[in-house]
Amino acid sequence: MYYDDHGHPHFHARHADGQAKIRIDQVEVIETGLGVRQLRLVLAWAELHREELLENRRRARAGETLLDIDPPSMTGLTPDITAVSVVRHGVLRLTFADGLTGEVDVLDRMHGPVFGQALTPAGFAAVTVDGDSGTIVWPGGADLAPDTLYERIGTGLWPDENAAA
Repeated sequence: MYYDDHGHPHFHARHADGQAKIRIDQVEVIETGLGVRQLRLVLAWAELHREELLENRRRARAGETLLDIDPPSMTGLTPDITAVSVVRHGVLRLTFADGLTGEVDVLDRMHGPVFGQALTPAGFAAVTVDGDSGTIVWPGGADLAPDTLYERIGTGLWPDENAAA
């Protein structure tokens, strides 16, 4: 929030992956460059701190010192997947918003009828990044959790694997 801001009462949220401008009185997005998960966290935080934010808006307009409001914690929030390419059938090269990049064999993670088409060579090659969810998707709605893929690329283990095993 800035002392000389104009328009509807709002605040600016910044994250390594982008920024957003959020209207306070109705807790709605004015503009955003944040990923969906980051934006949801900011909106939830704004709902919890709405009265404090409105008080800070009043104080800013009056030239008074603003209240300290604890920022939302994005610790543990997996960065969005920003790019995907097929290395070969079953293996993807992923890039995350924080710069982590690596190859991952995903065939053993693709279970159930929703993955039927995606398991074929042509279907597998149709993988894309869904910017709204921050993960990879295939036609028919199949997807894989970005946090699981991030951990696999970052540590070499799937979340359900034991490092000691």
